[in-house]
Amino acid sequence: MPHAYRKSSPLVKVVAITGSNGKTSTKDLIATALASKYKVIRQRLTSITEIGLPKTLLTIAPDTQIAVVEMGMRGFGQIRALKALAEPDTVVITNVGETHMELLGSMENIAKAKSEILENLTAKNDAILNGDDPYIQKMHTGANTTTYGIISDSAVKASKVEVTGVGTTFTYTSKVSGKTQYVDMPLIGRHNVMNALAAIAVAEIYGVEG
Repeated sequence: MPHAYRKSSPLVKVVAITGSNGKTSTKDLIATALASKYKVIRQRLTSITEIGLPKTLLTIAPDTQIAVVEMGMRGFGQIRALKALAEPDTVVITNVGETHMELLGSMENIAKAKSEILENLTAKNDAILNGDDPYIQKMHTGANTTTYGIISDSAVKASKVEVTGVGTTFTYTSKVSGKTQYVDMPLIGRHNVMNALAAIAVAEIYGVEG
C-alpha cells in the first residue's frame, strides 16, 4: 500500500538518506533547508526504518512537494527493499562505518549493503556522496553525482572549519551554484559540517537559495 500511494503521487520528489552515522541529523538539515522553498514532509520514526519510511510515504498530502526519508539496514537486501518502496529521486550516502559489523563481517560488506541505494539509478536521479569516505569513493552509479567533503576536492567543499564551545563555522565553495559562502551554525563538530554540506548540496540541486 505505501508503494502504491507513492506511485499515485508522481510529482512528489523523494530524498532518501542512508549511511552508518549521521542519517537523522542530515535528514533534518535537508528537510529544513528544502522547507524554505517547498512543502516538505520528513520521516519522524527513525529507530525502525521499515516502519517509519512506509508511514511517512502514507502522509504524502495533495500539497506535498518533497518527502525526506532515511534508510537504515541490518543486512543485505534491506536498503534495496526500502528503495523499491520509496523510489527516491535523490539519494544521499553519509558514510560507511563499523555499525553492524557483527552482522556483515567487514567494512567492504557494509559498503556493499549501503550501495544498494545507488542501484538502477539513471541520469534522472541525483546521488549526493561523501567525497571524503574511501569506501564511498569506490561506489558507482548511473545518477548525476555531487560529492561533498572537507578533505577531498569535492563539488561542495568546506574550508576554514572552526569548532567552538557554542557551534561551528566554516566556508564552503560550491561547483553546483558557483558561490562561496560563510556558515555559522549552532552545531558542534566536523561531523556536523559534513552533515551540513550534504544538506547544502541537496538544497542547491533543488534550487534553494542559501
